[in-house]
Formats: sequence, C-alpha cells, structure tokens
Amino acid sequence: MNTKSFAYIFAGVLAVASCGYANSYSAQDEQATRTGFFLAPAVGVLTNSGTGYKTSPELTLSFGYSFSPYFSIKAGSILFTARSEDSAQSTKFSTYTRADVVFSLPTQTLFTPYVLLGVGKLSMAHTEFASNIGVGVAYTLSQNFALTANYRNIIPAKTSGTMNLFDIGFVHYF
Repeated sequence: MNTKSFAYIFAGVLAVASCGYANSYSAQDEQATRTGFFLAPAVGVLTNSGTGYKTSPELTLSFGYSFSPYFSIKAGSILFTARSEDSAQSTKFSTYTRADVVFSLPTQTLFTPYVLLGVGKLSMAHTEFASNIGVGVAYTLSQNFALTANYRNIIPAKTSGTMNLFDIGFVHYF
C-alpha cells in the first residue's frame, strides 16, 4: 500500500469515527472537566514525500494545558530515525520539537475530532524551521483518559518535500 492510499484510508477512518458513531453514553459530563495539564505519548510511522528520506517509526512525547474542552496548547518532540534513500548515507537520530494549538470540535459522543496547527524545529541533516497542520480524533475512556489517532503534515522550510505522520496514543489529564 502506498503512502497516498494509506493517508486517504486513515482520513476516512477518522471521519467515520468522529461523525458516524452515535453513542448512547453522553460524553458531555466527561468532557466538562477536561481542563488543566495533560500528558500525551504516541507511537506511529513517519512517511516522507520528496525529502530524500525513507519511512521510519516514530515516538511522540507531548505535554500541554487544556484551557477548555475545546481549546488547548501542547509542546513536545517527535523522535524518529532519518534514513537516507541514498544507501551511502547513514541513519541519523532526528527530532521535531514543536508547539501546537489544538481546537476540538464539540460532539455529543465519546469521539472528539480536532484540528491542530503548530511550529517547531526539525533536526535531520541540519536544523530548520518547520510548520505543521494536522487532524485527529480522541475517544474518551474516562474523565482522565482518552485514546487518540492523529495525522500530521510537517512542512520543512528548507528541505524539499513534506513529512506525513500517522500515530496512535493516549491522553492522560491530571
């Protein structure tokens, strides 16, 4: 399966999950207290389109503050290996350290779709500025926990091409 097909399938699953499920349990009471600090680790895959690097696994570590159930900020790092498509170059441990603004869309279900925008520092062969935009959905497990599925497009300022991140994780509210 190529990257483009995977992206379309992933986006379709997010759309169905966020819009198509009507749950008899109301998430409104659970989400009402979703303010304060949170921790959000995730694992996934980072694909590259035109950057000269191969697809690699990634680990995301984020922390943030939720001002309301619908608006939060978060910061963290995405850790991955930059493996050049040119076999003569070596594999390099790389990071994308960023800050994001997250806007959640209100629903009456346990699923909460969201959009995020951010900026950060991408370190691969060199360090450069990179912006990102993404979408995702959170599934509420309890007042303090939610599962997440995310798609993020990272746009480096100097490196040609873009990077696509697909990950799953959880959020723990304190």
